[in-house]
Amino acid sequence: CDRLAKGQFDQGYVDAVTKVGKIHARIGLEPRWYIGGYALLLEKLIANVLAARWPKGRFGGAIPGAAERGAELGAIIKAALIDMDYSISVYLEASEAARLETEAHARRVEEAQAAEREKAVSQVSAGMNALAKGDLTYRMPADIPAEYAKIRDDFNQAMERLEGMVSTIKATSDSIAQSSQEINSGAEDLSLRTEQQAAALEETAATTEQLAASVKTSAHASRQSAALADEATNVADTGGVIIQDAIAAMSRIEEGSKKISEITTVIDGIAFQTNLLALNAAVEAARAGDAGRGFAVVAAEVRALAQRSADAAKDITALITSSDVEVTEGVKLVKLAGDTLQKIVAAAGRVSATVGEISSASGEQASGIDEMSQTVSHMDGITQQNAALAEQSAASARVL
Repeated sequence: CDRLAKGQFDQGYVDAVTKVGKIHARIGLEPRWYIGGYALLLEKLIANVLAARWPKGRFGGAIPGAAERGAELGAIIKAALIDMDYSISVYLEASEAARLETEAHARRVEEAQAAEREKAVSQVSAGMNALAKGDLTYRMPADIPAEYAKIRDDFNQAMERLEGMVSTIKATSDSIAQSSQEINSGAEDLSLRTEQQAAALEETAATTEQLAASVKTSAHASRQSAALADEATNVADTGGVIIQDAIAAMSRIEEGSKKISEITTVIDGIAFQTNLLALNAAVEAARAGDAGRGFAVVAAEVRALAQRSADAAKDITALITSSDVEVTEGVKLVKLAGDTLQKIVAAAGRVSATVGEISSASGEQASGIDEMSQTVSHMDGITQQNAALAEQSAASARVL
């Protein structure tokens, strides 16, 4: 109220009004109440201003009419604020009604979508149940929601293919009997071939053992390379974080320099005003003659102090300007270093990924070669038994 009366619409006024508005929003105070409060406040302010400014009589007595004029102006202000109150209230009520309608529509849409999803899930569940029971003739109905039509088509197509596969399997089983006769003939040839395979497997076993040892050594080296690449990537990532922190620190230094520059500008202005006041005091002391001589000395000291403050403010401003240039250049260099480090991080990541893939592939190769070596050794042992097994297979084929 004091700021309104004095016309002080500065930053303090803005902060105070902002704080009051946030409090009103937090407690749910509707605009009509504080608009009404403004009406009463303005009525009292107008009445007091008119009473203070109203002309006085010849002997200092009040001339009638101030209270009536104040009441008239207060009534006009109240009418305007009442119209404002009603307009704002209608606007807010309409906005709230629109919001509620939007939320209700969204709920209706969500409920409809949920019903469609439930229907689709029910039909899919029925299809899965039929498939689990072995009923390949089941097909999903056509009344499934449109957004799930592809699932229906894919399921029905899969069921048709399964049904065709079962028919094919049945037809294939009929040809197994004929093929078993051919197996009997092949089993007789197997005995001769296994003798030839035994000699070849002995040579293969020796070769695979040497290959397995070489691949294991390569896999171990690849794992060490992957560990080193990961360590380099972590170091580069840490450097990137440090660069980002340095950029942020440079930005804070730059902001601090700007604030200090603003403060020195204020100090320079104060020094200028102090200098003017000291000059006026010196003039007044000169007019006072001997009685103002001591005051003139004080005024001279104040002027000297103001001049030193102004000089110091200029020096600080010059230093800050130089510092801003250096900070700006430092920010550019740090950002450039950050960009370069980001490229290094990306390259290290790609190297780490490539080395990891190589290590994984080498490990898989080592495992595969080791398994193959064991398999070949095992095959070398059982090949000697294949001749007897071939004879048994021939007998089994005849039975089949």
